[in-house]
Amino acid sequence: MKKLNRVEAQWMKEMSNSIVEIDNKRYYLSVIEMSENDNKAKHSLDQDAKEKYKKIKMNILKGNDFSIDDVIEMMEEGAL
Repeated sequence: MKKLNRVEAQWMKEMSNSIVEIDNKRYYLSVIEMSENDNKAKHSLDQDAKEKYKKIKMNILKGNDFSIDDVIEMMEEGAL
């Protein structure tokens, strides 16, 4: 999720439920609300992934066995 600065946020509020055209592409802007539970669940998943990646990194550094699939996943997520 991208955080907006004050000017961008104000523009988005003014343009809510509108169609805008940028670079010959049309975008529909609308408001969605996320509950606190959604935010907590996302944070929890992030923490779980961080712990998993930390264990995999330690296995690699120690020369222990590791899965190439885990390494690819970490690379795709930008963790490695």
